[in-house]
Amino acid sequence: MKTLKGIVAVIFRENEGALEFLILHRILNWSGWELLKGSTDEGESTEDALKREVFEEIGLKDFALVKKLPITLRFHDAIRKCNREMQAFLLKVDASQKIVLDKDEVLEHDAFEWIVAETALKKLTYAGQRNVLKTALTALKKS
Repeated sequence: MKTLKGIVAVIFRENEGALEFLILHRILNWSGWELLKGSTDEGESTEDALKREVFEEIGLKDFALVKKLPITLRFHDAIRKCNREMQAFLLKVDASQKIVLDKDEVLEHDAFEWIVAETALKKLTYAGQRNVLKTALTALKKS
């Protein structure tokens, strides 16, 4: 079975002394809450895919790559009938930046929330994404 590569991003900001994490409400192909994720195009590095996907999905060009996380999100994609492997990254954005969900031709998400980690862990639809967020939280505690 074919395996498609991609990225998943834990995006956070500092807001009035608290860390808030971005989650997106997905409406394309399924409904639920997720972290930003996307596919790597042929010949594209994961870092280039990360920049492209962040801009395409939420309209941001200005962010700090805090680190590449030591976890890969793996799952079966029933829509594309393949397996997915997505390298995880931790990104920090300025609290003043505005999220724009309608940059893509196809609307994948209809809402977003900036929420604390505990709430994000409860709202994320899939366990694999919760594990990515937990790995990011561990990385933040070490830095």
